[in-house]
Formats: sequence, structure tokens, C-alpha cells
Amino acid sequence: MLEQALANWRKWRIPLTCQPTLCCRLPGGQSNQTFLLNAGNTQLVLRLGLAGASLLGVDRRTELQILLVVAEAGLAPKPLYAEPGRGLLVTEYIEGIKPEQSLFANPDWQIMLSKTIKSLRQQSINLAPYPYRQQMDNYWQQLSGAGHPGIEQQYLNAVSALDLLEASSATQSLVHHDLNIDNLLIVNAQLMLLDWEYAGQGFTIMDDVALLHLGLNLSLNHPAKQWAAAQAIAGFLDNGWHLLR
Repeated sequence: MLEQALANWRKWRIPLTCQPTLCCRLPGGQSNQTFLLNAGNTQLVLRLGLAGASLLGVDRRTELQILLVVAEAGLAPKPLYAEPGRGLLVTEYIEGIKPEQSLFANPDWQIMLSKTIKSLRQQSINLAPYPYRQQMDNYWQQLSGAGHPGIEQQYLNAVSALDLLEASSATQSLVHHDLNIDNLLIVNAQLMLLDWEYAGQGFTIMDDVALLHLGLNLSLNHPAKQWAAAQAIAGFLDNGWHLLR
């Protein structure tokens, strides 16, 4: 698949002086493979989706729609070419630094991250509400009967938790849904977010749960019932994802 993608580089409509060549495979990515390419003086990132990504709930078309907006806001590398149906995405390559866990205790770092999350939530995109129930049902249909202890109760708890969030006044905005240390990149004293495969218009508290798991407390204020509900939803989706991948 990599060779075919490189052979079709002219379809990308990117002003390159020569055919891109493989520099190296980049780390990370469970539902895709990502490669650094050289093309003369230009470097690009090529991502190829793996078979079965749709079973994990990946929506490449929504991802591209979001990327076009957040890249303009400086929150993500700029997409240059995409074939969502094939999971193919070409973006600019941006040199940056992956943060270490010890950095999370740094007040300056917390300010940087807080500004990034605030900017994320200010982005306006015409999106359908994030399909949490569809995602949970998708995972459960694949996991039911597979003999995973406790997974049925975890699914039922997540469904009840979603009902609670939907009936409450939980704030909604653009949500990344996969904030972990591997998806953060420091670029010139600013922060970019990577891997937008699960982003969508959802409950902001879902990203706040992820921030807490990173060891960050940015003075977030949510009712206790909403915290418990969001943690139940995130717990099932995270566990389901790891069991299915």
C-alpha cells in the first residue's frame, strides 16, 4: 500500500520537484501507519489507514473536515491531500518536541496546554453531534460473547452515563477525544495536537477526563455526577478500543 501511494504522488497536487521517498516510519498509531517522506527540500507525513479502522469507529471524512479548520488555527499540521475512503492522508511535516511526563507539573506548560484547549473549544465547525451511543454499541456488538469479564456491566454503565450527560447541561464543543501524551507536540513554545481520528462535536468534559488522566488539574469545574458519567463513558470506550485493536 505504501508503494502504491508513493507511485501515485502526482495525484496529491502538491508542488513537489520529485517523487517522495521513504525516510522512516514514525512511531505510534494503532489504526494506521505513518511515514516521514522526503521530496527534495520538502518533508511530508503520509498516513495510511489499516484495515479494520472503521470497526474502531474511525470517521476519516469528519476527521478531514475538522483538520482543515484546526490547522488554520495552528492546532494541527496542515492537511495537503486526502483520500478518506482509503484512509490516506498527507500533511506537512512540522519539527517539534514530544513532552515528557515530568513537564506536566510545570506551570508554564499548564498555561500553554490551557490556551490550546481553549482555542480548540472556540473553533466553529458545522458537525453532527458526536455519536457516542453508536460508538459504544459498535464496540459492544463486537465484544459481546467474547468472554471479557465485566465488559457487559461496563457497557451498561456507560449507556446510563450517556443518558445522564445528554439530559444534563453538560457543555459541548469541538472535542479531541484522544488527548494523551503521544498526541501532543511542542512547536516554537506552542502546542499542537495530533491524531484527530476521533474528534467531533461532543461533551467538553470528555477531554477534561483525559487531562486528569495526564495528571493535570486545570481548575475544571463540573458537577460530580457529570464527572462520574464522563469517566464511565471514557472507561468503556478506552477498554473496548484496547480489546478490539
